[in-house]
Amino acid sequence: MADDKKIEEMLGTIETMSVLELSNLVKSIEEKFGVTAQAPVAVAAVAQAGAAGAADNGTGHRGC
Repeated sequence: MADDKKIEEMLGTIETMSVLELSNLVKSIEEKFGVTAQAPVAVAAVAQAGAAGAADNGTGHRGC
C-alpha cells in the first residue's frame, strides 16, 4: 500500500538521524500536535505503584 511505502521512507530517514536530530524531531512533534512522549513513564509509575500495593494488601500477608 502507499501508506506502507510512506512509513518505510520515514523509518529510513529516522534511521539515519543523529540523537540530537531525533531529540529535535520529538520536540517538534510534541509542539505541533500538543502531545508528549512522557506518557509511558507515567504509566510505568502507576503500574509499579499497583504492583507494590498488590504485594502488601494490608493484612500483613503478601499477595491474596
